[in-house]
Amino acid sequence: MKYIVSKIALFVAAISITCGVWAQARGVKATVPFAFTVNDTVFPAGNYTLTADSTSSIFPNLLRLDGWDKRTHTRLIATHEPNERGKANVLVFHRYGDEYFLNEIRSADSSMYFHFAMSKAEKKVMAQTVLAGLQPGNEVTVEFGE
Repeated sequence: MKYIVSKIALFVAAISITCGVWAQARGVKATVPFAFTVNDTVFPAGNYTLTADSTSSIFPNLLRLDGWDKRTHTRLIATHEPNERGKANVLVFHRYGDEYFLNEIRSADSSMYFHFAMSKAEKKVMAQTVLAGLQPGNEVTVEFGE
């Protein structure tokens, strides 16, 4: 039993280190042409960088989102798993009317992607959309460079 537990712990640590190294070493740089919401915070259209938050050893899946203007930033907790959705370097947003919510980072060369949990703000907008009889959010992608 101890053998299985130690193997699982080693696997989780390896995955966490791999994902942290990917984001820290490469950083995702993207120009987002519309305002969007992350963690219930609205960010204006603009240029952004996503990197691993090197100050956190407790949360290896903690990413940092910084605007190039140095005035906008936040930290995001993401989940990661193999990229099953295609080989592209894109940020994926859920769109409801004129509101956008960051949902995923897909990276072609690392065969990994990061997924963000649905925020309270997105759940609220999605519920309002459904109540209005409209189609729930569709995906909008923005390509990025590394």
